[in-house]
Amino acid sequence: MNKKRTFFLKRKEILIFLSYFLLLTVLTKPQIIGWAEKSRMATIESLVERDIFYIDDSKYNDTGDKIYINCSIHPKKTCGYYYSEKPPTLSFLSAVIYSIFQNFFRLLKIPLLNYPCCNNYFLTLTIVGTSSSLLLVFFYKSLKFINIKEYYRILATLGLGLGTLILYYSTIFINHVVAANLLFISFYLLLKLKFLKNINIKKNIFLIGFLISLATVIEYLVGIFLILFFIYILSTKKLRQFFIYFILGVTGPIILHFVLNYMAIGSIKPGYFLKRAYIYPNSPWPGIEEEKYKTEPLLQNLSRKIIGDKGLISFSPILLIPFLYLIWNLFDKDSLFKKEAWIIFLGILSLILFYVTAWHSKYGGTYGFRFLIIIIPLVMFFIITFFQKNKSPIILSIFYISFIFSLVIQVKSIFNFLENFNLIFCSFLFILISLIIIIIHSIKNRNYKKNN
Repeated sequence: MNKKRTFFLKRKEILIFLSYFLLLTVLTKPQIIGWAEKSRMATIESLVERDIFYIDDSKYNDTGDKIYINCSIHPKKTCGYYYSEKPPTLSFLSAVIYSIFQNFFRLLKIPLLNYPCCNNYFLTLTIVGTSSSLLLVFFYKSLKFINIKEYYRILATLGLGLGTLILYYSTIFINHVVAANLLFISFYLLLKLKFLKNINIKKNIFLIGFLISLATVIEYLVGIFLILFFIYILSTKKLRQFFIYFILGVTGPIILHFVLNYMAIGSIKPGYFLKRAYIYPNSPWPGIEEEKYKTEPLLQNLSRKIIGDKGLISFSPILLIPFLYLIWNLFDKDSLFKKEAWIIFLGILSLILFYVTAWHSKYGGTYGFRFLIIIIPLVMFFIITFFQKNKSPIILSIFYISFIFSLVIQVKSIFNFLENFNLIFCSFLFILISLIIIIIHSIKNRNYKKNN
């Protein structure tokens, strides 16, 4: 590849990053909407302003996502206070950014702390906005490993950025998009190791381990993919001899997480698992906790999380196409991504099985079932097979229809309009229209073959 073409491609990646980041500067919400955001912001503020993890004195301590470390449970110096229940790593890293903002605005004699909306806006844009913009860049780069038109690469990237829940969750201060970005970059590096020659294998395997480990301590269930990626490396002849570099990469973030957790609550055990810590005066959890983990009929729970009122497909109909082609890649003998498809499919299956068997469908749904955000870029990657296999404008129109439906849903989520807009009806209407297009196309093809 000549230097001129390389510069052009890099310029396009920069353009993707800047365009999405600028969009998020407009869409990022300055308000702190939910418990999860307040919980993290309380820890960040406490770390920066008071050098402590407990959140008793924070202006954000009215969150329900907090625990109380009773001295009878943990007789440490950290007991007798309220703490965020959230994993501490993202909050700690965010506190570093927050501190930089604070010092910068103090130099300008602007009291940032007096404007909570500014704190939330800058942190969300810097941490979540940057993560989602990088995610689009690496998603676009990953599509270069297969020979499809540049137009389709851009179209797929737009589909991910504007047609899925990635857009909505990039506008609020929450961990899922950050974890999704780190997980997908790890996947991209695996693809690099597979397709590129003369590449530093040790360095890339270390980075895969480091990034997916960091994603895991930010969102624990990414650990499913950490195990599967390790299996992928061990099962690949070219890579297995370097598995120790993966382990070395994994070690750093996990040690950091344990250290931060111990500094915060006096235990390496995550706050989520300290059941008794949810029992305190006026706690919302004793009643909720029983219901939250209460099992529902399996099919009912599954349908709500996939195609129901909190369903991943209901909120991002565009994902139906790449999901079907993910399945296609599992059984296609000539697939370039058969092994990767199995790793991702098993990860998605494990994640969904966990949530439908251990998590009530009523919870985890600020807008859609947010805990499945991490799988969206991995699923969306397989849209490349759709573009590769289908050249007919009629079939390609299915993508355009799904993109329009999905875009409307994302715009609705951000601006909260169309109150009577029925997501489930919208999603099934898209499926019906798609089936009609496929049937018409099949009939035309059959008639064409008969006449010739």
